[in-house]
Order: sequence, then C-alpha cells, then structure tokens
Amino acid sequence: LLKLIGLFGFIAWIVSRSWKISLCVTLCIMIIPSTILGLIGLYQIPLDIIAAPAVNVAIAMGIDSMIHMMQAYRRLNSWSQVRKTLYRPIMTSMFVVSTGFAIFLCSTFPPTQRFGLIIVFGTIVAALTAIFILPLLHQEE
Repeated sequence: LLKLIGLFGFIAWIVSRSWKISLCVTLCIMIIPSTILGLIGLYQIPLDIIAAPAVNVAIAMGIDSMIHMMQAYRRLNSWSQVRKTLYRPIMTSMFVVSTGFAIFLCSTFPPTQRFGLIIVFGTIVAALTAIFILPLLHQEE
C-alpha cells in the first residue's frame, strides 16, 4: 500500500512539478475511499463483489478532476481562479456521472442498487474534494 501511495505521489509530482501540490493531491485522493468506505462501515451497508468496484470509479473521478486542477494551477497560479474556471466543468461531470449511475437505484437487485448509490455518493465526494479541499490544503502562506 505504501509503495502504491508513493507511486501515485510520484506521478502527481510529474504532472504538477511541485512536491507540495503532489502531496496535497495524494492526501485528497486518500480522502475519497476513506470517506466512502468509512460511511459504508458506519451505516453497515454490505460491501459485496458487485458494489466494491464503485469506490474505484469515485477515485478515478477524483484523479481526473485533480489533474485538471493541477494543470490549471500551473497556468493561472491562483486557486481562486482555478476554482472559478473549473467549478462548472467539474460539477457538470459529477452531475452527469451521478445521474447516469443513479439509474442503478431503480434496480430490484440490492447489490446493483448499492453499486449505484456508492458511485453517486463517491462522485460527489470526489468533486467536492477536488474543488474545495485540494486548494485548502495547498494554501499559500
């Protein structure tokens, strides 16, 4: 696990060219599965072989949003400008993905319902983490 986190941090550094930003991105990505799996455990939602991969979709959404955030920060050098520029595209992406996977909530098969629910919640967490927590962690003094 530590090697995987280190590898992800290194890849984030390659994209951002900043150790501080790559550390913030790595921490933000770790927040996504921790929040999702923590709430699944807290509310005692069964995690089966069908619903478990939903966390990966949320992580992928978070990585995508944060790569765009890092690239925009390199261009604009201002988190407020980055947030202003990317708020709408990230939230639109989150809405489209959440709406698409929300159709699984109409299923009569409970594992499929849980899969849809976890992806909907996960994409919301990923978008909010990218837009609000990443800039907060990387605040300039």
